[in-house]
Amino acid sequence: MDAYAMVSYGKKWLTVPTQHTCTTSTRSPALSTPSTVSDSMTVTSGDCSSINYLEHVVADITFSYTTFRGNTELYLVSPSGTKSHLLHYRHQDAIDNVAAGSLTWDFMSVHFWKENPIGIWTLEISAKSAIATVTLDSWTLTFYGTTTDPWPAQGSNVVTAEPNTTDVTPSKTTTDTKTTEATTPADVPTTKTTTADVTPPKTTTDTKTTKATTPADAPTTKTTTADVTPPKITLNIKGNNFWK
Repeated sequence: MDAYAMVSYGKKWLTVPTQHTCTTSTRSPALSTPSTVSDSMTVTSGDCSSINYLEHVVADITFSYTTFRGNTELYLVSPSGTKSHLLHYRHQDAIDNVAAGSLTWDFMSVHFWKENPIGIWTLEISAKSAIATVTLDSWTLTFYGTTTDPWPAQGSNVVTAEPNTTDVTPSKTTTDTKTTEATTPADVPTTKTTTADVTPPKTTTDTKTTKATTPADAPTTKTTTADVTPPKITLNIKGNNFWK
């Protein structure tokens, strides 16, 4: 995501114009099925002068039924010929509401977006099954929209792809194969390495020869002294003089 481009477009983005509303007078036709019936009303520029472009329409409708409420279907047709299906057939609703009754409800449609509300609006009502009779008791329309076009054909809100001028070239990495010099920043502690001398102690063997002072035929004893106790303990044993 290019955050710079998003902010740049946000600075010049044009919001939709101010929303206006206008409501028609209520009609009470008291039209009944079993066949499809319709009722129309005319909206003039004096009735809704502040809206040239519709956003959505709300139809406040009251109808009554003899049985099976879910059989009721409603359609709203705009002056431009757009037909919006406001209420569909509902099987479960028909089963749950067998007894006679009436319903008042607000039905909203966005099918007429950007249309002009001036002209003839028609409401159609029918029953899915001929067993039920539906009566259109009353209806009113409320229009929501703007005076000017909320989305011009060519406006500043059209976003086009632009090249990213940000320099994203990666930094160069130089490797010196001859000499490697480590640089330590001032705020990074330096760790010293100490080499311990773990050379084992030497073992000394002291060998001496004791020469007898007795006659020539007296035997001579040769004694070897070994250091067998670490770290350094020397046991010096000299030969005995057998002849005194």
